[in-house]
Amino acid sequence: MDEKDFLEMPYIDRKYLEIVPEGATVFTDPWDTCFQILDITATVVKPLRPATALIKGAKKFRKKQAIKVLKVTRKQAISGIFPGDGMPKVGNLYICNPIDTKRYYNISNFHEEMRNHKLMEAQYLLRSLGATRIEIFTEQEEEKEKSFGFKSSYKDSFESSGGFNAFSNNQEQKSYKATYNPSGDPFVPIDLYWYDNEPQWETIAVDRLHHGLTSFELEVEVTSNYGVNTNLINSFSNKKSEANSEFNGNYKKFKKQKLKLYGEFSS
Repeated sequence: MDEKDFLEMPYIDRKYLEIVPEGATVFTDPWDTCFQILDITATVVKPLRPATALIKGAKKFRKKQAIKVLKVTRKQAISGIFPGDGMPKVGNLYICNPIDTKRYYNISNFHEEMRNHKLMEAQYLLRSLGATRIEIFTEQEEEKEKSFGFKSSYKDSFESSGGFNAFSNNQEQKSYKATYNPSGDPFVPIDLYWYDNEPQWETIAVDRLHHGLTSFELEVEVTSNYGVNTNLINSFSNKKSEANSEFNGNYKKFKKQKLKLYGEFSS
């Protein structure tokens, strides 16, 4: 795989990344190879053509059941963005941000990074709208749900291991306050990812730009875990990849997030 191919792949095919060392043997799913052979055989051998529908059905079933982990080297993954780690670490598992699909987060802190990404964009939007004061308060509950870590052992004798800690019934609170002296006209940036998925943000922007909004207070409870839950972790924990990798360690289960945003604008 060339570096330029990485982000051009469909999101579903690169949702989960395993970072492997340069020169490591990367295995393809044996089922994919099997289906390719059956496709060619059914096309060439007439008696097998009625089996085409059956093969398609088996593919769909396999697609629903299987969790694909794309194996890439650090060089191949360089076009992606890996907040927290900076550069992707060999022997680690990453999950793609479904809103901004250039970004990948280590599975150990996926939910925290998703929250941070959303809050950073909220601040960016409010500053662009000419906010003179911004206050943000977050509260998140986490609990240790599943022992999870990562061990890798490759045929080229490269070995790595990693782990991370989670704490039972941990409650985390953060707050952010800032004041500004804006210059220029208020506007909505074009490089937003969350905006189209947050109707309340659009309401604030419209009221600010067209109806003289001077202040607002917004409180929301985040309930979506984006499919990153204990069922997914169990799938990884029970999986030994074709590259002879084992997934195990500690994972912070997403439980609940509360976000409070307050903003003021000059009249």
